[in-house]
Amino acid sequence: MRTFSIFFISSILLWLIPFGLRFAFRENFRVKNDSPKNFVNTHDKIADAIKAKDLDATFHSILSNNLKVGFINMAGAVIFGIPTCINLMYNGFSLADTVIIALDSGIPLKFLFRSLLAPHIIELIGIWLTASMGLFGAVTFIRFIVWEKVPERGKIISFIYCGAGGLIIIAIAAWLETYITIKNFL
Repeated sequence: MRTFSIFFISSILLWLIPFGLRFAFRENFRVKNDSPKNFVNTHDKIADAIKAKDLDATFHSILSNNLKVGFINMAGAVIFGIPTCINLMYNGFSLADTVIIALDSGIPLKFLFRSLLAPHIIELIGIWLTASMGLFGAVTFIRFIVWEKVPERGKIISFIYCGAGGLIIIAIAAWLETYITIKNFL
């Protein structure tokens, strides 16, 4: 349990540091959207599905985006944890940026919390669980390469459950975000 706690707390910190830094440098830093006009990103697909009031397409877009985040986190296990760390920092920064843009545009904090942050809290738990698995796998992989030390079977199984549980939580959060939160605002 102690090992899990270390990796879970590390995941939270890797997400929280850029989240906090984005707020600290709120006035000094503005993100520009310079993507080409023919480039369609995931957020555009989600926004288009919401505008069309197609909840199923919205759910599939949100689910696919969130599962990609989870799988990238877990892929860090075999690539020395680099994708996991980058993904956590990017997601922390992105959510902070979204919150700042919403607050700057005059959206009340209470509305913002209900519509944006509440479903993301559940999603974040899933993301942190998959990241914990990725970081554990990376450390285990490095230990094996350097010292030829294989972890106990129980630790490996518990972290596989951790990753699977994280993916299930991410899927549940996508469903809640679509069929509860977004549906209430349409």
